[in-house]
Amino acid sequence: MNDVQTMLYVGGFVLPDGNAAAQRVVANAKLFSNIGYNIVFLNYSDDILTPRKTNYFGFECFECPKAEWDIASRMDTDRIEEILEARRDIRFVVAYNYPALSLARLIKICRQKNVLCIGDVTEWYRARDVAFPKSLLKYIDTTIRMRILQPRMDGLIVISSYLENYYSTRVPTVLLPPLVDISENKWASIETPLHDGLWLVYAGKPSKTKERLDLVAKAVVNLPNTVSIRLDVVGITAEEFLRIYGYAIDDDRVVFHGRVSHDEALGYVKRADYSIIVRDDNRVTRAGFPTKFVESISCGTPVICNDNSDLKAWVKRTRCGYVTTENTLLGDIKNLDQNNTTNFRHDHFDFHRFSSRARSFFEQIDKRKG
Repeated sequence: MNDVQTMLYVGGFVLPDGNAAAQRVVANAKLFSNIGYNIVFLNYSDDILTPRKTNYFGFECFECPKAEWDIASRMDTDRIEEILEARRDIRFVVAYNYPALSLARLIKICRQKNVLCIGDVTEWYRARDVAFPKSLLKYIDTTIRMRILQPRMDGLIVISSYLENYYSTRVPTVLLPPLVDISENKWASIETPLHDGLWLVYAGKPSKTKERLDLVAKAVVNLPNTVSIRLDVVGITAEEFLRIYGYAIDDDRVVFHGRVSHDEALGYVKRADYSIIVRDDNRVTRAGFPTKFVESISCGTPVICNDNSDLKAWVKRTRCGYVTTENTLLGDIKNLDQNNTTNFRHDHFDFHRFSSRARSFFEQIDKRKG
């Protein structure tokens, strides 16, 4: 490529760091910039009243006031069309988990303007996880988006091998798990204070459809009192745990910290002996990839997890933790060694390591579409 091509990244992320989606798209943007593309974001913010141009992490950003209904912002294809009219250098639009109706219109707009439309797909949720009539709307949206529209896009960036296997025979597909910029200070090691017993951490926002934090908490509570152990739950309060799982935890070995800043959450992860992630095995968990796994590895903290998404393969490949099961969880926790000797590289998910596959993906699409 002689001229630098531009990508417009759109979707339900909140820059600079308002949600997990922002973490993903910023890391992807750094990767795409590193292989020679110019990245532009379209972002919606509660903090502004009029549209503006700004900059996040060195990337140009068109920023608009967020609509009263969040979904309205994510369906705003008119703004994308305006940007494409003003910026004729845009070759790709990358749409992060876009709703079906808006995605259909976006694909049409891109075809009309000879712009390549790429999907960034990180989830496949079940309609039955929400109440009727929302469940019907969710089913229609998910079915149309996942089974009809996304196979018709020019290419797909997917987060898991489950999604890669589903799409790769029908549309050019590249697998990019959650990525990080390992050079950022937030991943640097810290001096871990001496502590008695085993320290575990769960850092995230659990939902009953994915996370089995209840099984982890039960395992800790059911250990004999002679076992010195602590489970830090970062992201929800004890009251929120009760609402999600239907029962309360009354044991001082399980400590709830509620919602904290991202940097503070990483601090808990760094101080722990292990992170722990236990999930049900269903389409939701197979299609996704827990960001908390990537963050723990990048912090240098090994992970205890069950076999969901691609985690078992990553643990086997990198020796970054241990795989458990729901049936053996209690015994596996009891047998964990506080002074673990698990040595592994912390940069497995650094975006630089995925440059080759990303470059091949975009060059393949560009050649196919001329």
